Amino acid sequence: MYITSSANLRNNYRKIANRCKETREPVFLTTNGEGDLVLMSLEAYEELISHRTIEAELMRIEAAEKAGKLSYVTLGEFEKKTEDALRVADSEDANRYG
Repeated sequence: MYITSSANLRNNYRKIANRCKETREPVFLTTNGEGDLVLMSLEAYEELISHRTIEAELMRIEAAEKAGKLSYVTLGEFEKKTEDALRVADSEDANRYG
């Protein structure tokens, strides 16, 4: 964890920005000795947002599963249902265009 003042950021922006990019860790900025802001590289921010999005989706799926609104099928069941659906579609096409 790296903590520095906003004044130091002003005076050493490039050095601090490079540190953020190289370590992919945030820099905590203080103003008058109090925590004020967090600075991070764009790549680290995008990764953080991506992880949050995945976590939210997993929580949504878990809640749906607990509420009984979600069911699973085995790969074999999925393949059979897909084959059946394709067979029906092929037969409908044959009737329509045949």
